[in-house]
Amino acid sequence: MLAQGRFLTIDHNHQVAEVVAPQDEALARLGVEINTTYIPYGHEGKAGAERQMAQDNNSQGYGLGNFSQRAISKASAVYHNPSWELVDALKDGRVQLGELKEESLPEPMKNMNPEERAGYVKEQAKKRGELQAEIRRLTAERQAFLDQNKQEAGPTSLDVAMLEAVRGLATRHGFELGR
Repeated sequence: MLAQGRFLTIDHNHQVAEVVAPQDEALARLGVEINTTYIPYGHEGKAGAERQMAQDNNSQGYGLGNFSQRAISKASAVYHNPSWELVDALKDGRVQLGELKEESLPEPMKNMNPEERAGYVKEQAKKRGELQAEIRRLTAERQAFLDQNKQEAGPTSLDVAMLEAVRGLATRHGFELGR
């Protein structure tokens, strides 16, 4: 009571029902397509791109709904990779494109002149922005579908109970949370 926590009753035998939304296939496709806009650079680049791919593969193994959630995360502000990805690093001011050594650039950019490199980065940033906008649009449609079909999920599962508890606590402390 002093910590203002919540008591949660969870049926530990309950299997979480995956409710597949009509938007999930398109979101999954966009999640794969958005990967083509990431430009790995520097000594962290290859490892970062490999981690991204590994996490995509992991989420895909848990079903279409989970894989579409991965795409949704890539369209959020929290999916930001300036330590290994050039568009994000330039946006943050971590690096200057003209100061990068050729060996720290990915293969397609190594043979480009400075103007071509700048154009390539700008093109990938624009394409990513467009994909993120489409993912956000589909996410809103998906959430409306899930809200309408909430009863299919069955009794409260651990993830739902925890999210409700955190949302309640955050709201009590004046935070506003999105979906």
